[in-house]
Amino acid sequence: MQRWPSTINGSAFQSPNDDAGLLFFMNHSDDPNYDLNNDTALRDIKNREEVTENYKLMQNWEKVFPWLQ
Repeated sequence: MQRWPSTINGSAFQSPNDDAGLLFFMNHSDDPNYDLNNDTALRDIKNREEVTENYKLMQNWEKVFPWLQ
């Protein structure tokens, strides 16, 4: 549970097994290609390229992902 930022920020936990949405499979990058807030690609994403976001833009990211510091 400590690895789910929305739970740390007070939202209810939603299992990725319940609804396989894109955000459940998103990984971190310091140079992301996806903007979570606007639900848009930041650049062209090639076929088979991983879709990434910057975890450091999430509220309380340092509690959930301390290894990114």
